[in-house]
This record gives sequence, C-alpha cells and structure tokens, in this order.
Amino acid sequence: MSRFIEYLNENDEYVDLLGKLEKDCSQYLSDVRRLKGGILLSGRKNKSSWFQRDIRKNRKPLDTPIEIHNMIDDVFEKKMGIRLRSNSLFCVADRLLAESYGDVFAILPMGKYASWYNEEIRDLFAYFGRHNIKKQLGIEASGGGAPKVNKELVWKLKNEYGFKDKFLNLLKSVINNYKQGFPKDNSVEIMVTGNSYYAVNFDWATFRGDIQGTVNFNDWLLGKVKIND
Repeated sequence: MSRFIEYLNENDEYVDLLGKLEKDCSQYLSDVRRLKGGILLSGRKNKSSWFQRDIRKNRKPLDTPIEIHNMIDDVFEKKMGIRLRSNSLFCVADRLLAESYGDVFAILPMGKYASWYNEEIRDLFAYFGRHNIKKQLGIEASGGGAPKVNKELVWKLKNEYGFKDKFLNLLKSVINNYKQGFPKDNSVEIMVTGNSYYAVNFDWATFRGDIQGTVNFNDWLLGKVKIND
C-alpha cells in the first residue's frame, strides 16, 4: 500500500510541476512551441527529480584560463553590453551530448530570458584547438588537447609581442557571429541569460508521464498535448 501511495504522490508532483512550468516559464515554452524544437538540455551530476536555481552571475570558468575568459567577456561586453561567459547558463539541444556530462535535465528559463549561440562553436574552450585556428594564431601545441592549446595561448599573450592584438581580432570575428535564439545544429553550445530556471530530470519526467498515460513530457514541452488532455 505504501508503494501505491508513493506512486500517487509522485504522479501529483509531476502534474503539479507542469502547472508551475506553464506559469513560470511561459516565454520559453512559447518560443519552443513556436519553433517546434530547440529544447534546452544540460548534463548534471544530480539525482534530483527537478530543482529550481538562479543563473549564476560572475561565473568562474572551470577549464578556460582566466586570462582568456576575461578577454572573451571584454569583447562580449563591448559588442552586446553583457559579459556573456560570466553571466550565462551553458546548454545544448543534443541529448547524447548532454548525456556525456551526466544525467540529462531539461532546462526551462523562468520569465524573461535570452539564448545566444554561434553556429561554429560547439565548445569555445576547444575552439582554439581547431587546426585552422591554431594555424592562424601560430599555435604549435599538438597532443594534450584543449588544455595544452590554452596553456600556449596564455604564454603567447604574456610573452609574444603583438599577439594580444592578433588574438583580440580573432575574438571579435568569432563574437560578431553570435546570434540570439536557437541554433539549427543541436550540438552547438547555447548560452542562456536571465534570472532563474527550472531543471527537470528528463528520464524521471518521461517515466512519470508515460506511467500516467496522459502527458508525455517531450510532447508537452513541444505543445503537442496539454496537462489536462
């Protein structure tokens, strides 16, 4: 009997959550349903069914050297008036890619938000390791991947005369190609700005919706079904 009561409670939690999302994330849901795609995803090492969190401000980079991070944000600020790398939530729209970072969560921004992308950028940390970019910058690093490339970039910025101007010109050309909205390529890195968001464990929500037999989570996100259908 206790398992049955637990099942009913979880079902109520799922339906109640959808009601909250409809109310609090109306702008995002309208965009997703109008475009018929572009669901924001993030891989998280988190076992929660769902949670609500603020989008971090003044975010510190996990991998990118702080010198490069700050230069990128300086250019973003001059171009767009916001330090995007420091004030964004990073997402993708490709489930397999999100899965490589942990459990897949659907990300639903609350209230007003904006999403930014560059069709050429799947991961800005790794971008400078592309063959044509290394050649353009005179980077000799081979092997060791992005960390080795970024280490050489920092050295050149500090020690090679005129390199900073060359690197800034590259950053400007990259950042000039950022757009608002959702990319056609699901594997492109998406930066989301705003105040807060809900994160919903995709497997949990799909399971709850399928068991309930009325509201499939993915179909609901895309506007194919309503909560009370």
